[in-house]
Amino acid sequence: MENDVKQTHHTNDNPASSKRKLLLGLAAAPVAATLPTRFAWGRGNECSISGLLSGNLSDQPTDYECRDRHGKSPGFWGTHPGCWPVGISFGTITATPKAGGTGIVISDGTCINSPFLSNNGKLTGSKVGGISYDYTYDGGTYLNALINAYSTTGTVSGMNNPIMDYLPTGDNGPSKLPGDLERHVASAMLTALHPSAHYPYTATEIANATIFAILNAKETQFTNILKALQDGTGTAGAAELVTRANC
Repeated sequence: MENDVKQTHHTNDNPASSKRKLLLGLAAAPVAATLPTRFAWGRGNECSISGLLSGNLSDQPTDYECRDRHGKSPGFWGTHPGCWPVGISFGTITATPKAGGTGIVISDGTCINSPFLSNNGKLTGSKVGGISYDYTYDGGTYLNALINAYSTTGTVSGMNNPIMDYLPTGDNGPSKLPGDLERHVASAMLTALHPSAHYPYTATEIANATIFAILNAKETQFTNILKALQDGTGTAGAAELVTRANC
């Protein structure tokens, strides 16, 4: 997939304006800025994304004691639409009986019908009311729209598919589209934007770093950094991240 980046230089928008533009599907386009970290790390610039991407560090991302690894994986976000931050749509979800029959629309991207959503934000397993279902997704917030809404250094014209297309769904099955960078950028943005998640970088820092990585051919390095930030606990702590009430 082609990852095109356009650099822009405009007046800086405030966060409230950026969020409004996200909901409207518009992109923010402020002036270029440096990448501060959300927290005051003990190791200074080594713990900023710009420091990690500088290529001058001998340590691997997983070795940094400053890493507060509470990111959720692409597989988590793909199977837990009930935990997505409000304002970001996972699209229309349809549940179709595996034995055949008419699909049931169980979500319009804002909430999920009971009893298909479990109490920890995950779509219920193989059976609901004794019937086994397959889930399909259509539409939702586009990944480049989300990145562009929070970027202060430019815009991405690639990554132009709904976020859910990049995430593994079902029983951690394959995503619709290839792209290791896209998967992990999507999950990092969802984690950074969740009000209950404890993540070391803001959505703006992730968006800016994504653009920097693409422009400087550091996609693999940035992907490895995002992987290192995952907490590795699977669905643990999912209940505290639930944001979507059942319809």
